[in-house]
Amino acid sequence: MLKLQNIKKSFGNKIIFNDANYEFEPGIYFLIGQNGAGKSTLLKIIAGIDSNYEGTVLGHNIFYLPEKLTLPKELMTYELINQYSKINKSMGSFLELAMNYRLENMPIKKLSKGMIQKVGIIISLLDKYDVILYDEPLDGLDEEAIKSFFGDLKKRSNTVIVMSIHEIPKKLKINAKKIFIKDGKLCEE
Repeated sequence: MLKLQNIKKSFGNKIIFNDANYEFEPGIYFLIGQNGAGKSTLLKIIAGIDSNYEGTVLGHNIFYLPEKLTLPKELMTYELINQYSKINKSMGSFLELAMNYRLENMPIKKLSKGMIQKVGIIISLLDKYDVILYDEPLDGLDEEAIKSFFGDLKKRSNTVIVMSIHEIPKKLKINAKKIFIKDGKLCEE
């Protein structure tokens, strides 16, 4: 479970959130709003990266995948994921996920945006989290990777999954709630 209570956030005179409240149950949520509405800001607040706000976030065991993932460029992709798996004593098989997402073992410095997204997604799927936050995870992904991604997310029935998204994939049937940021509040469709 994830609960937001009376979240207030502003940048200068611009109010982003004004007593925003929402309770997330396990499932997939699309966070929708215009550019500058506060989608990324909200994810950072939930993840604990942005602590300059008022209100309360109730949730634990949270994984956050930013829109622009920075990776150590000197490593190979499999080496990075394997090291992450060992450090976190991950339960999932990174090789199985790498093959499923067609992730090549190559120097990170040579990866495209889509391949970097795949590395982040694979890392997010290696362990069990109560809450997973994705900031624009579909940017750069091909249709097959998007299909695999949502297939993997559907298996996480006890997880709250919140993702900011510009465009919902039309070809996939995804059972997800749409949360809109409007006038400093969070509201459902």
